[in-house]
This record gives sequence, C-alpha cells and structure tokens, in this order.
Amino acid sequence: MQPLSIAENRNAAPVDPLPSWNQGIIKARILNFVKNVTDSESTNYITPEDRIAVFDNDGTLWAEKPTYFQGFFVLNRLEELSKSNPEISRNPQLQQLLNKNFTNLQLLTKKDIMSLVMLTHSNITQHEFNRMVQKWAETAHHPQTQKRFVQMVYQPMNELIDFLKHNHFKTFIVSGGGIDFVREALSNVYGIPTDQIIGSSIKFKYISGTNMGNSTILREPELASFNEKEVKPENIQLHIGKVPVFTAGNSDGDLEMLRYTADNNSPGKSLEILVHHDDGSREYSYDTGSENVLIEAQRRNWTIVSMKDDFRIIYPNTNSTN
Repeated sequence: MQPLSIAENRNAAPVDPLPSWNQGIIKARILNFVKNVTDSESTNYITPEDRIAVFDNDGTLWAEKPTYFQGFFVLNRLEELSKSNPEISRNPQLQQLLNKNFTNLQLLTKKDIMSLVMLTHSNITQHEFNRMVQKWAETAHHPQTQKRFVQMVYQPMNELIDFLKHNHFKTFIVSGGGIDFVREALSNVYGIPTDQIIGSSIKFKYISGTNMGNSTILREPELASFNEKEVKPENIQLHIGKVPVFTAGNSDGDLEMLRYTADNNSPGKSLEILVHHDDGSREYSYDTGSENVLIEAQRRNWTIVSMKDDFRIIYPNTNSTN
C-alpha cells in the first residue's frame, strides 16, 4: 500500500490517509495528533528521531480468535511430531489439541502456547524454524473464515502504520507472541523490518561449524523472555532505548506499555490507542482479558477504537458489509 499523508495540493482535494476508518472523533484525534507532533511550529512538535510508535500484534493488528494464531502453527508442528513420538498422542491434553477441540483451544493463554512452543519448536536450527513459519504463512487457513491467517490483518491498522511511517515515525511491533514467528510470518505483511519486531523468545545456542557443515543457531527448549505486561516496557528499553510517543494495544497484557507511554510524555505529546473488539458480526465481540485496560483507558481518556463504529472495513479486500 502506498503511504498517504494529510497534505493537499492546489489542484486536488485532500487525500484521506485513513480511508478504511469512519469519519468521527477517533479518526480526527489520530489525524490531529500526527499533524501537531509533526508541525515544527507546534508546541507539541516531536523531532523525527523521537517519533517512536509501538503496536501490539494479536488482537491489535490481526485477529486472535478462536485462539492466538501462533497456536494453530504450534498444532501443525505438534501433528508432525506425534507421528514419530507416541508419547504425544498418549497425552490426554495434547490429544485434545490434536483433535482440534476449539473449546480447549480457546482456553489456551499465550503462556500455554509458549509452553507448547518449548515442546514443538526447540532442538531445531533457526533456519529450519524460519522455513516452517514461511510455509505456514503461505498455506495455513483460519478454521472459521477460511481466509489465510495472514489475510486476517486489520486494514485500518495497516493504514495507520503506513500513515505514521510516511510522517517519519519509526514503527515497532511489541508482541506477546514469539519474536521469530512474527518476524517470519508478518514482517512483509506490515512492512515493518524484522529488527523492529520485539516478542517472546526462547534461548539460542551457537553451534560451531566443522569441515562437514556451517555454524548455525540451535533453538533451545528454554524460555528467555515472555513479552507480556511489565516485560513489554522493559523490552522496549532494551531493544529501542526510547519511550514511545504512540502506543496501540487491545488487552490487559498491553496495559503497562500504554501506561509507560502516557506517564513519560507531556500532555499532547503522546497518543494511547486501545482497540476494542465490539463487532460480533464482522469480527468478534469480547472484553475478556481486557477488563482492566478498558477501565484505565476510560479513566485516563485514552483513545478507545470501536471496531464496530470506527472501522469502515475490517480485513483487506472486503467491503463495509462483510
């Protein structure tokens, strides 16, 4: 998608940089924020090098139901391993997952999924893992919509990323999902470089090359960082080294990241966005897991985006009635 700006020229009408957003208070707030912080004569001006924007991924940039999409990737790998490891098939809990019991899938937390990652995606090289994710992204389909998972990104949020980039914001993904999974599956979809993606990670081990082969990185069965809640701002400091001025999330797992942005910027020099899943006809409607952040967002007048009211369309290549 070609990034757009607010600007107009003498012979053309203003170009809408967010065409998939409905006109209203929320869209106007976003446009006004970007206009003010990029205007060198504004008291809220932010220099380009400090225009840091961070986005959660699951539920903020793409859908996350009936379970986090990385969970389906884990299931694919679990099926492969079960063919050579009978212990997996004999485990009642894992058998339920292999049977694709969506009730059980919905009960999986990100931490559950990361535990399964330890089982299914360790003791292989990073190159092997990358190829697995690439193949999954090219072929895997959502069980309910039948769309490819990578087609279930939110078009309005993709436009927002492009709009910020066009206005010299440096955009990052700060996800609770696996860092390597998000990098391989979604970097090209969002147009965000892999080195601007932060997520949960496992430990790595360097394997020295020999005369028979090249050196490589092995994925170890041990969690290095679970990128949720307070770990998100900690990893923002570790990997970015600056406080964001723009943060978008959707759940209680993003609350600390939103607070960190709001607490460490002057009024008018930050924008905190909460994506609210309230559109049961075009997407999903749920508040579970977002109860605390919704309360704080209302109390602190953060920007609560109603998917029902503020998104003209949800997914790419659909119309407003889909």
